[in-house]
Amino acid sequence: MEVREFLEKEVGLNVLRETRDGEIMIYCPLHDDNNASLAVNYKTGKYHCFGGCLKGSNGMDGFLKAIRPDQDLFPRYVAMFPMTLRYEEPEP
Repeated sequence: MEVREFLEKEVGLNVLRETRDGEIMIYCPLHDDNNASLAVNYKTGKYHCFGGCLKGSNGMDGFLKAIRPDQDLFPRYVAMFPMTLRYEEPEP
């Protein structure tokens, strides 16, 4: 499942457009929004509300809980993004 499909089907948001910068623009569900002020980057998962309610974050867990408090959508959201874990030996 891709980010756009997840936001539309699982979260219930209407995606209005995608930008060339890899962002999905939607009406922010956390305030009265007539300008599609919420941008979600579908490459990184980070979001920013240009309407001012969210200051830009990668804290999608809190955002999803605010929209759909009855469901824990965050684990499924995070699973859509590749993660790189790096281990470094401590210096002696």
